[in-house]
Amino acid sequence: MTNLVASKEVQTLLDRASGIGEAGGNARLKAIMRAFLESTMSLIEKHDISESEFWQAINYLQNGASEFGLIVPGV
Repeated sequence: MTNLVASKEVQTLLDRASGIGEAGGNARLKAIMRAFLESTMSLIEKHDISESEFWQAINYLQNGASEFGLIVPGV
């Protein structure tokens, strides 16, 4: 984990964004979403991903939504 992602402020943001500490909901799903968001942040920082590159990747996933059955096993 990078220094920025490990900062108290970002860790607090991750808890809030994933619903950690909020009543209700599925605790396991909250933990998974928190880990997913943290990993995404670390990936962006590690590879110095630009905003354009990030949205290009999101667009690729969105356009491939009908192909998730083929994309996901590759992960």
